[in-house]
Amino acid sequence: MGEISAPRVFISYAPDSTEHEESVRNLWIFLRCHGIDARIDLPGADGRQDWPTWTRDRLNDADFVLVIASDSYKRRAEHLVESGADDGPRWAAHHIRDAFRQNDKSTPLKYLPVLLPGHSADEIPEFLSTASSTPYELTDFTARGTEKLMRTLTAPSPRSDPSAGGTRPLAPLGHELVLAVTVEDGRVTCEATLAGAVLGHHGADLPFGADALARAMDAPPRVAEERLIDAGRALTAALLTEDTTRHIAKLLHDSRFGTVVDVVLDVDGPASALPYELLRLPGGRLLATVPGVRVRRRVTTTPNRTVPPLPGPLKILVALAPPSGNDSRDTEARTRAVLDAVADLRGTGAGEVRILRDAGPRAIAAALRADRYHVLHLSAPGKSSEGPLRAEHLMTALDHGLPPLIVISGYAAAVPSEQGGDAPAVTLIRHGADRVLAMQAPVTGRYATVLTTRFYTALAAGAALTPAAALADARNHLEQERMHLTRADPDNPPPPEYAVATLLSSGPDLPLIDPAPPPVPAPHGLPSLKSGQTEPHIRHAFE
Repeated sequence: MGEISAPRVFISYAPDSTEHEESVRNLWIFLRCHGIDARIDLPGADGRQDWPTWTRDRLNDADFVLVIASDSYKRRAEHLVESGADDGPRWAAHHIRDAFRQNDKSTPLKYLPVLLPGHSADEIPEFLSTASSTPYELTDFTARGTEKLMRTLTAPSPRSDPSAGGTRPLAPLGHELVLAVTVEDGRVTCEATLAGAVLGHHGADLPFGADALARAMDAPPRVAEERLIDAGRALTAALLTEDTTRHIAKLLHDSRFGTVVDVVLDVDGPASALPYELLRLPGGRLLATVPGVRVRRRVTTTPNRTVPPLPGPLKILVALAPPSGNDSRDTEARTRAVLDAVADLRGTGAGEVRILRDAGPRAIAAALRADRYHVLHLSAPGKSSEGPLRAEHLMTALDHGLPPLIVISGYAAAVPSEQGGDAPAVTLIRHGADRVLAMQAPVTGRYATVLTTRFYTALAAGAALTPAAALADARNHLEQERMHLTRADPDNPPPPEYAVATLLSSGPDLPLIDPAPPPVPAPHGLPSLKSGQTEPHIRHAFE
């Protein structure tokens, strides 16, 4: 027998002691680790506005409802306490009682009374204890301690009698962990939600400014690494409680191979500039490099202008403009890094690349009107023959030919200006860009080349792969390489550049390529591009 999709489970419980609520959270995390799409009522600060409708929808959508027995739940279900803000258990019990009154044979198989450690059958509401099966008593949150419950939840057919035979393995379950971060008056607050339920809320003094990453990386590699570790620990402590980090670590550690965790930072204003790629789990492990973790920032209060996937093959428009001032040597080196990366993609035959010289907004817009591209790659945009290239001007020009992804390489496009304005990457999102990949600090030419090569190769090879997944692959590859080189020559380690690249979005992170329609090659013949070929470059910053 093959894998089955995750059964939908709703956990109905009543607020009680801190210990009881933490035990409910432990069950919730345990179930999700083991492939059960468990949902729970842990509302945020706004709470629920329409308990009857909200509760009815959750119960109807679920394959199973776990009723967590407690004195508090029983008293609410049997109307022994006054109604109040936490009326969820009261309305849940009302709907469950109605389901049993309808005498549907499947009802006892859907609504399962559960006894957490330390609780007894006397705490089960009377209507449920007399109408349902024997309660599911959990001794602890392990495979042995939850065996009876897990056998029921993973039976071949949800809502069927589990005694009919065996269990089936569950397909890996995806998780979305959202960290909603705000910064105001030197304070940072964060509400962490998992699968739509609040995992934790925390606030603290802002541990450092937006330039912390760049300042740390100005130091020699070993010193830079120490500073980045300290900064990551400080940022984690400011955003997440110890219980929240413990739950996140358990989710990542105990979930089966192939599980995906999308870490989405909901940010705006000053919060959009913090180096979240430095966040660390208990024991010091870097969150952004855990296998299966995909990190991106979702800029709030912006238009969600999602661009749907386009037919393959992966097509990239690389926009270059003449160098200017005293930075020509540096820009030439960075240009070579970009061209080496896309040349490797061309060499595989998996993608098409067009190099656009002297690239101002009108030239870029004209190229995008002539063909649909998946990626617009701006190599350190600045000034062209059309004049200064500003983010808002570029987005105005691209209004009718927006690509799903914009990549900015060569400088810190994800860092706010010294005057405190939005970073160029954020400005692009504000003016309608779907997703933007940018840097939070300068990187070496080799890192830029390998990151870009790996990123584009992954996107070209996997039609179902999203930019966040491709970035995670590239980041992990380079970090493993850095660790290997550091062990081989500890006196000369490479610089720690693992937290520099960041992906911003206005909405969901969809794949770039739609595999359903036939491929649509570029209508123009594109010349071959040899690795190492030199091309003109754009300046280092938006003006």
